[in-house]
Amino acid sequence: MTTRNKRTRQELADFVVGRLQSQGLDGRECSRFSQVRRVYDRAEGFIASDNPKFDEALEGERDLQTLGFVFDNLGPWSTSQEFQALLSLCVKDGLLPKIERGESKGRDAQFHLQLVATCQRAGLQPKLAEPDIVCRVDGADFGIAAKRIKNIDRLRDRINEAADQFKRARLAGVIAVDLTAALNRENLRPVAAGQADQFMAHVAKTMVQLVKPRMQDLRRRLDPTRVRGILFCNSFVVVGKTHEPEYLSHNLGVCTVISNPDRIIHFHRFRREFARGTYNPQNGLPKVPRRRDLIQKK
Repeated sequence: MTTRNKRTRQELADFVVGRLQSQGLDGRECSRFSQVRRVYDRAEGFIASDNPKFDEALEGERDLQTLGFVFDNLGPWSTSQEFQALLSLCVKDGLLPKIERGESKGRDAQFHLQLVATCQRAGLQPKLAEPDIVCRVDGADFGIAAKRIKNIDRLRDRINEAADQFKRARLAGVIAVDLTAALNRENLRPVAAGQADQFMAHVAKTMVQLVKPRMQDLRRRLDPTRVRGILFCNSFVVVGKTHEPEYLSHNLGVCTVISNPDRIIHFHRFRREFARGTYNPQNGLPKVPRRRDLIQKK
């Protein structure tokens, strides 16, 4: 398994932009990530919370760590045309997610790449294919359909779309749903008043409260299909007591099989393996060192 190398934020920005350019993307195409790198380069001492580039600097924490994780965990799939197409899309979008109220193909592709890199790190032998990603669980192909949702009212429709993907692919698998934009449409910066693990416990509780009322309907819809479960994903860039940005992520796995024991076991085996590959600086994996010259303590 590949482990994230420790880099300063400026080194991470250089690494990501360099790898994008090595894939044939020029500076104009890499502008979303190049702009973040310039924010870091131009910082003289501190970027205070009243700096007009403060939000861009914080959002860069999520985007650069995600792409750094992807490039640190490349596998055979990274030579495919599908990977090149996702990278070409990934550099799209503006610096802040709230700008894209409609389509946001760049961050959609970024979520796809994060999932496949996670499977790679977990040893699940992923490839980019229908429904979106195909990996190996218990020696058999297992699919992942990726959906980013900006409005929670669209959850049922997007889940139905994913179920149709599995039907066309003739595979069993899970639906990975990124709820980040739906839960934080204005891209507000939560403040982690306590320790990171306490904050994440609050996030986990909130996710359960959101998902639980919808699960009876989702299980009824999905139980007859090839879908074994749903992986709800969420990520934050928070500002802690030290006024340093911290990237946090949380996954909530929910089995949608009602009564078939073999299918229930199938889902939980995938979920356990996937968790082994998940990148989260707060779960013991190396994190980007803090830079006192990036965020100023007010």
